[in-house]
Amino acid sequence: ECKPQIEYKNIESEINTNGEIKHLSLSHSFLKDSLIESGSLLIVRDITEKKEDEAKIKKLYSTILEDLEFARLTQEALIADKFPESEFFQIQTLFLPVEKVGGDVINYKLKPDKSIDIFFADVSGHGVSAAMVASSATIAFNVSSEAGLSPADGLLNIHKLLSPTITQHYISAIYLNYKPETGEMIYSYAGHHPILHIDKDFEIRDLPGNGVLLLAISKPEYANCHFNLKKD
Repeated sequence: ECKPQIEYKNIESEINTNGEIKHLSLSHSFLKDSLIESGSLLIVRDITEKKEDEAKIKKLYSTILEDLEFARLTQEALIADKFPESEFFQIQTLFLPVEKVGGDVINYKLKPDKSIDIFFADVSGHGVSAAMVASSATIAFNVSSEAGLSPADGLLNIHKLLSPTITQHYISAIYLNYKPETGEMIYSYAGHHPILHIDKDFEIRDLPGNGVLLLAISKPEYANCHFNLKKD
């Protein structure tokens, strides 16, 4: 059985009709058959609406990429990778994000008494919204630290500052204050994984304490826990 051979070409073109841009598609099918006469089939379609939709999608995609880049830069500002130098301590961090943006926070605040407040937090969810909540949490932490609040009171203050406006997320966090001259560390948990203490013999233990997630309930309670870090 002999089947006809079909050659197909499609050309898209843009024309200007009285100041209005139109997009046209020209389909050209050329038929070859040894038993019948050869012929051509031309189809012209107006694809202006399709092209306009494609342009809208590209613009939206570009806007999303810009928002993601802004959120990524915002999150980078929330992750402290350099801590102040001190004769009493050395602090290092490692941050490996799963996605481009999210709700992770590692930040600190030096205080007039030479102690340092450190804030670890993880906002529920991922993406731009979590990054924006993380940014708000960092601002709330800075306000709490500058007010001279203890870690427990600082967590409670962060909750009070954020709860009126943030209703779709919750935050796990650790708020700690370290006094390098004495080695005293005061810390408070808000539903976060425990702090791990590794001594010089490489023995690992969890530091005790507990507390409910930030923004999870209307009236959370937090407690200050104490631990003394010894010099090697």
